[in-house]
Amino acid sequence: MNKLAIEPVVAQLIQHGEDSDELTFWLDIFDDLDPEDQSELVQNLTAELAALDKASQAKPSAPRTAPETPQTPSSAAPAQGQ
Repeated sequence: MNKLAIEPVVAQLIQHGEDSDELTFWLDIFDDLDPEDQSELVQNLTAELAALDKASQAKPSAPRTAPETPQTPSSAAPAQGQ
């Protein structure tokens, strides 16, 4: 397995906001890993990407509503003498 196998996955993970320094580290050491570790890394990164893709597709668009009126200190505190 070569590094080209995970470069597109890493690029997509970074687009999802994942830590680019960490992902670059994994790319840098990829060729030094045993084939079994390389395969495990590819599986883990691919699974992470699939989970992020699924989560981003599952987010329903929030309905637009008017913002709540914040309570002022005078309206939030009970009236004195009651």
